[in-house]
Amino acid sequence: MYWLRVIGALLLGLLLVHSPHVLASVGGPGPEADRHQHWQMLYGDSIEFEVWRDGEPVGRYHTRFDGGAGQLRVEAQMELELSWLWWRYRYRYQAVELWQQGHLSALSSRIDDDGEQIHYHFVRFGDQLIETDASLTPVASSRAKPVPLPVLASHHYDIAVLDQGRVLNTLTGQLNRFQVEQLGSMTIASARGKIDARGFRYQGELHDTEVWYDERNRWVGLRFKDRRGMTVEFRCQRCGRDQSTNLMMRFPATGVGWPLPLGRVLNPDQSPQLIRPRWQL
Repeated sequence: MYWLRVIGALLLGLLLVHSPHVLASVGGPGPEADRHQHWQMLYGDSIEFEVWRDGEPVGRYHTRFDGGAGQLRVEAQMELELSWLWWRYRYRYQAVELWQQGHLSALSSRIDDDGEQIHYHFVRFGDQLIETDASLTPVASSRAKPVPLPVLASHHYDIAVLDQGRVLNTLTGQLNRFQVEQLGSMTIASARGKIDARGFRYQGELHDTEVWYDERNRWVGLRFKDRRGMTVEFRCQRCGRDQSTNLMMRFPATGVGWPLPLGRVLNPDQSPQLIRPRWQL
């Protein structure tokens, strides 16, 4: 029996050494942990990113943490704007996760895609999330399928999502299954300069998406292709408690700091129909 315990401990050690994001999820908040305290230790009250498309700033994204005593509220917001002559495209996204005693109890997302309104609401019933309407009545449709718990939303701040193999996509209301390819260590751009990070690429039902975490397993970058093949990047503006992650980005020519003005003036030979993006999280 003693040798069985020893062998079991060695095998567990090898598993953790060869799977860095498994190690992160094991060391993360457990079901009864104070998740608010955990995320505040990593990020403070919020995470902030600049959103760049085709090498130009087009908006911003931030995540805010609030709660305590076994309760947590996570709010994600994104604001984007593109313009061309008299034409202007706006995109607004807001989502809220509610956690109780370490369990996801409700999730809602609201999207304004240049005037097109999209809403999703999920509420926990037993060991599942059920899609509901605004009055909390379950939605009856072939698309609305119960989501088994535990599950994480597609907000990236928790590196443990890489081990789940599935994620609740807050832009589509669907459960997406995926595999993860490790990209290794690299340096990525941020508002405070270069960040040493580990990269991962989603494959499967999520694709064309790469995400980065630093040495403390904090989310520090995201990159994907929109429907026109343009590269969209999330560049860290504030993604950790240490002072060095909270510096203001300044452009040498203008001295303009955060917040950046929203919007990008497009080249006149571009057509609005050709640059309407496909956003994903």
